[in-house]
Amino acid sequence: MTDVVVCSRQSSAQPIRMVCYVPTPHRPLRVEPGDRLYVVHDGGLWAWCTIAEVLPMENGVQLVLADAHRVSLRYGVRRFDGYRYRWWDRVAERYPPEDAHHRRTG
Repeated sequence: MTDVVVCSRQSSAQPIRMVCYVPTPHRPLRVEPGDRLYVVHDGGLWAWCTIAEVLPMENGVQLVLADAHRVSLRYGVRRFDGYRYRWWDRVAERYPPEDAHHRRTG
């Protein structure tokens, strides 16, 4: 499983859309349906979405997203350009009480 992390460029609006374009000018994006797309927004991890479909495009990949779940980390995440692969263990993720059913327990 490969999870990818992107930054939202919008500062005031919610960054989640059900389709996300990820530019890949210098290296291919290694994701497949079932992986997660994490969104960094306002200096922290904001949410993750399940990737439902991966559509290759010229100089990028269009990801069709199935759902969205709020999540955060105990530490801040600096803004970056492009994409990165998830560098933390999923057990470090914190969920709002209403989304606690997504937390892994083992």
